[in-house]
Amino acid sequence: MCILSWNCSNGDLLSDEYAEIWRWFGETANVCPADIRNLCEQANGEELTIYFNSDGGSLVAGTEIYSVLRAYRGRKTAHIQSRSASAATVAMMACDRIVAEAVALVCVHNPSTYTVGDADDMRHTAEELDNIKKAILNAYEPRIKVSREEIAALMDRDIWLDAEAAKGYGLIDEIVGEAVPAGTIINAAGRVRYPTQKMIDEYRAAKQGDADAEKAAKAWLENYRY
Repeated sequence: MCILSWNCSNGDLLSDEYAEIWRWFGETANVCPADIRNLCEQANGEELTIYFNSDGGSLVAGTEIYSVLRAYRGRKTAHIQSRSASAATVAMMACDRIVAEAVALVCVHNPSTYTVGDADDMRHTAEELDNIKKAILNAYEPRIKVSREEIAALMDRDIWLDAEAAKGYGLIDEIVGEAVPAGTIINAAGRVRYPTQKMIDEYRAAKQGDADAEKAAKAWLENYRY
């Protein structure tokens, strides 16, 4: 079993660039697909146990992590310590086995987004969200013990499931209660904090060698409240 240590806490599932921007500003509590790609390269085919304490984040990041894990040739176990929700549930579907602590929770819900525009724009966005839901169901379907329609209805409810209920639906395989060994951890918070455009501009300027921008960015972070 791979015992690589992963020490992220209370962050978001983010795209590679957004995670890098936050880390440059000093906020290291996030996980991105590049992290998982690097982990898989280091593990080099060894068995992985990935611990989930995640309220989710970017669905795009979650589906990319899912793809990276699916391609990994070693055996993968997802271990839910406290919760796995939203995009994190999609990512964990790529694991060969999913176990959860008796106190763990799993949350499934419909995808959501923000949009502006006229009625046609709203109808277009609704159609896109329906298609995104189908993609999420494609990840769930190979594991579930109930019909695709039942899981779709469950997503409509935006519901937290206890470990027993999650096992009943087939979202997890086993409930465990023993002590957790050292391993790889994915932790993520539910609210996605994307970097602002100002942060992105300052980061890119600094990457190009603008020292003043880097100094201003670090001063900005010290006064940042969320």
